[in-house]
Amino acid sequence: MPEPKDERLVAGAMPQRKDAFHQLCQYWEVSDADAPTYRDIFENSEEGIYNYPGIVFLTDSTFLENPRAEMRYGKFSLNGRHIAATFDDGQKSLYLIQERSRETMILKRVEKDHTTVLYLKASEVFWTDATTNPYNKVNSEWRMPPKKTESHEQLKHRLKGCLQFYQYFFEGNAKSESDEIDFLGLPSCFRWYHGGIFVQ
Repeated sequence: MPEPKDERLVAGAMPQRKDAFHQLCQYWEVSDADAPTYRDIFENSEEGIYNYPGIVFLTDSTFLENPRAEMRYGKFSLNGRHIAATFDDGQKSLYLIQERSRETMILKRVEKDHTTVLYLKASEVFWTDATTNPYNKVNSEWRMPPKKTESHEQLKHRLKGCLQFYQYFFEGNAKSESDEIDFLGLPSCFRWYHGGIFVQ
């Protein structure tokens, strides 16, 4: 008897301690895309701004597209294989989970009249508490460009936000099932290397 096509949410392919919702709630890196939009493509602009496409689903049912580039927040609900998403700007998307395993996921996204198939790689880094997820909106406020020159106190507040972000970032990675930490695309005044850190 032939093996069935692996289109299901296979319990054996995911950690038993996590249900489908919590398995979804991690950082997913876009490794490829069919009929991509500009935000689904790795890019290095003339201004030196890199786009590392990805999606972070958080346990408070918020999510973030492009966590390491032009961030786009919204809310989502998971119903079986369907993820209904509404972005903060009011635009809506519908995602269909076509395949998912512990390491990868294929999502078909329909937004307006455009359909994109996203091939995603799991980070296996989980933050069960959305308030300590570095990618939630509050913990990422320090990354938002200021509209005008900031005061000393505002800069101090931004620096504290940066430090808090990296505290949560390291804590999540330390508890993860991954043995690598990926800094690509994250804004920082720090430089990381094997065995140490320095500030520019």
